[in-house]
This record gives sequence, structure tokens and C-alpha cells, in this order.
Amino acid sequence: MKFIGIVGSSHSGARGYAIIKEIINNNKNCTFVSGGAEGVDTVARIVCNNNNVPFIEMKPDGIGWEYYKTRNLRIAEKCDKVYSLVMPLTKQNCYHCEKVGKNSNHEKSGGCYTGKACGNYEVIILDSHMNAKREIFVFGSNLAGRHGAGAALAARQNHGAVYGQGIGLQGNSYAIPTKDENLGVLPLDRIQLYIDEFIQFAHEHPEMEFNVTKIGCGLAGYTPDQIRPFFELAMENMLQDNSFANVNLPIEFGTTVLH
Repeated sequence: MKFIGIVGSSHSGARGYAIIKEIINNNKNCTFVSGGAEGVDTVARIVCNNNNVPFIEMKPDGIGWEYYKTRNLRIAEKCDKVYSLVMPLTKQNCYHCEKVGKNSNHEKSGGCYTGKACGNYEVIILDSHMNAKREIFVFGSNLAGRHGAGAALAARQNHGAVYGQGIGLQGNSYAIPTKDENLGVLPLDRIQLYIDEFIQFAHEHPEMEFNVTKIGCGLAGYTPDQIRPFFELAMENMLQDNSFANVNLPIEFGTTVLH
């Protein structure tokens, strides 16, 4: 089995979700490796976990460049190839890439140091792929807006979800209810209504890119086979209407749209 590193900018926020998903789809039967930092590393972990893809997180043993350097070299030694996802140029060209003759017109990143040490790496400048779309983390919620566990907690901690708001857009997240105000599981027909509402919202906001988690399949207890049909019609529309190409689904929910 091959090992693929996905590393890069710690300043990328939620950017790169669709790009990382595409990397995974293009490297079947591989284990993916990242370094546990904020930004790209965290998004890589979320994408792999959401799609049941083998993933290894190699965190540093301490704080400071010497610890980070040691962690980066461990990743380089483990991996057959490294993808370094970086932000555009800010103040200083990336001298790691400059030293090996690669395009250095982007931020300096420890991910490129890792790639250089691996000897086989590809640099992806995130904004050049993403047309500056606003990325939205889509999660399953309860109508009370108690974002206390699972993807809902991640939405509150990392994507601006508002405690007490159980439906719709909030910060860089979108809540689809799967439980009621008392945390009881909603019936499937009600969940379908909220999914339909979300699909309409996505259709009306092509400037956003929606990254859907496995809603309803965690604490709510439903299976992907029960939730998937609610997205199938939307997937057909996406294939026929480019305005729907801004929704990325977990593999378990069927066709995924990557661009």
C-alpha cells in the first residue's frame, strides 16, 4: 500500500476541502498522512474521516521548529508522495521549492520542506484552484442548536456555528437538523425537508462551496443508505446544471462533484 502525504499551510482555514477530496479520489487504495496542524492538516483529517479513508496523523512531540522539523521528516520518510497545499505569495517566496527548481511564487511552507525531503512532491496553490469561493461546512444539528458533539461541535469550534441556532447558515457553516429541540431523532421525512431546503439554498448561492458531512449517520443513528436517496435527485441536477457544482458530498452519499 502506498502512503500519500497531505500537508501545507496552517493559515488556509477550511480551504482545500474539494482539492483534498480530489487527491483522495485520484489515489485509490492509499493511506494518507498529515501532521496534525491547523489548516490543511486538519482539513485532510476531516475529509479522510468523513469518507472512511485510511489516515495517519503524525503530530510533533513539542512546540517549535525543531519538533516540527522532526515531525516533517517522519512524514517524508513514510510517504511515497507528498502534496503541499499552500496559499499565494505574501512576503517571501518559498525557498524550499526554489532550491529544487519548483515554482516558488507562493507562501513559504513547512509542507514544501516535507515534500522536498520526500523527493516526490506536488505543490498546489489553493486560491488558484478555488476561485475564492467561500467554503461552508455542512453538518447535522438539533433544533435546539446545542452544538456539543461530533460534526456539530467541530462546526461551532472551527466554522462559526452559533450555539442556540439549529437551522441554516451560521458563520462558515450550515446546519441541517436531524434531531428535535429535546434531542430526539427526527423522522426521515422531516430530515428530507431540511435537506431539500439546504439544496435550494445552495442553488441560490453559487458563490459558496458546501462541504457536506455524513449528516444523520452519527448520533442520529441513521445509515448512509437511508440518507443517500434524499441527495440523489440533487446529484442528477448537479450533473445537468453547473450551478449545483458547489456541493461536495461524502462518498457514502453517492456521486461527488469535484471541480
